[in-house]
Amino acid sequence: MAPGAAQSYVFTLRKSNAATSLTATISGGTDTFANDLVNEVIFASPTLSLSDYFNVQVVTSGGAAAAGLWAGVEVEEIP
Repeated sequence: MAPGAAQSYVFTLRKSNAATSLTATISGGTDTFANDLVNEVIFASPTLSLSDYFNVQVVTSGGAAAAGLWAGVEVEEIP
């Protein structure tokens, strides 16, 4: 669902409650999809531990349409 004219949904990937540089914004009355093709986040040893967890924070502008929002993250293993 589009957020509405002059409104937005901003998605941010977080690692253990800290924002990463990976964000995507859906804005306007017609947009229903967004991705971040510029930033990449690499999680590797020694900065990645078993206690780390990931979530996606969604921030909506004040007048954005109420919606069931979905976020996905693509994970690639680098040997």
